[in-house]
Amino acid sequence: MAYRSILRRSIFWIIAVVLLSIIFTLLDQLRPATGEMVESLYYFVTTGIYIFVLLLLACKLLYEVIYYHVYYYGTELEHFVISKGIFYKTRGSFPLARMTDVYLERNPIDLIFMLYNIRVTTPSPIIEYGAIDGLSWKRASELQNYLLALVNTTVPQSDEQLASEAVRSGKATEDPSILGPNPADSDPPRAKAQVLPDEEKAKADAKKPPTNKSNMDVKEVNL
Repeated sequence: MAYRSILRRSIFWIIAVVLLSIIFTLLDQLRPATGEMVESLYYFVTTGIYIFVLLLLACKLLYEVIYYHVYYYGTELEHFVISKGIFYKTRGSFPLARMTDVYLERNPIDLIFMLYNIRVTTPSPIIEYGAIDGLSWKRASELQNYLLALVNTTVPQSDEQLASEAVRSGKATEDPSILGPNPADSDPPRAKAQVLPDEEKAKADAKKPPTNKSNMDVKEVNL
């Protein structure tokens, strides 16, 4: 995170203090003349409110400074980890293999402070912790390229991607086995012919030895 992100996160408090100063100045110029006691009471109340608001702004700036120093993001065991918060700490861990995209975004206030925000998208619908806010352009672009490189080296490629990459690089001509087995090299299994019952009976009769009727003794019995 850039140091100016501290002012970016405190911008609404700073605007509130400036507006309060303008209001008190206008009231002091436009209010009617009153007695000494009322004047003293007026200055006492307005000064007390102004000091109280300044103390709140100082506490806010101190909080943002501590928040800046405890903010952490990095890679651990093929996971992209984001940890932030002081009193209520939040920690998000995103597997590099499931990260789909890393992109930069900014809103009009970020444009004023020249800051960028990184968003990490995953298939999970819960992505509120997958963000790093308040980065300079140099740091944001370097981190984006670093994460995309990690994603490309971590996500396993399919056979089709490996084959297309081999064709582009010319490795397929040196080693054709990269493209996988050739379907023409292997004959498809032949289906067995279905044998019908009549054919089986004919085959069984053909295997039996032939009988010679001329050698058989035939007796006739006359009743």
